[in-house]
Amino acid sequence: MFDTSFWNADIRERELRMWAGLGPVGYRVRNVIVSILLMMAAVGTFLLLSTLVSLYPGTGTVVRGPGDRAVQATGGACVRVGPLSGYGFGYWWDCDAILRDGDGATRVVRRVGPSALTPDDLGRTVEIRESCRDGDCEYGRAANQWLAGRLLAVG
Repeated sequence: MFDTSFWNADIRERELRMWAGLGPVGYRVRNVIVSILLMMAAVGTFLLLSTLVSLYPGTGTVVRGPGDRAVQATGGACVRVGPLSGYGFGYWWDCDAILRDGDGATRVVRRVGPSALTPDDLGRTVEIRESCRDGDCEYGRAANQWLAGRLLAVG
């Protein structure tokens, strides 16, 4: 029969030797340190992948249907986010924007990021891209759609 338990005989023997060598307190301290290092590695990997995704200037969404569309955005107040955030490592801008459709009618004031608008766009009207699905919209600059597919694979 096969030993299907996680703790097979080799692992159990190794852990018992470590317990005997380090003692009960040292063994537990070692386990806590290993757990902390594994959590730090997981968080670091998440932040690294978030950084790679945030470097893409487009909307970052690949949807079925109409896809990205152009909207006019007038930049407003900006807040600098970083050096560690949901966008990853580095500094990014989250800016308020007044968004207008192609007919010029004001639609909504939204906060857009990461760095779709910057403080240089304060008071200026620039064209950005919008991708909406189920009422949730993402904003970005015009970018290569080929890169968006590769980015989706990383994400």
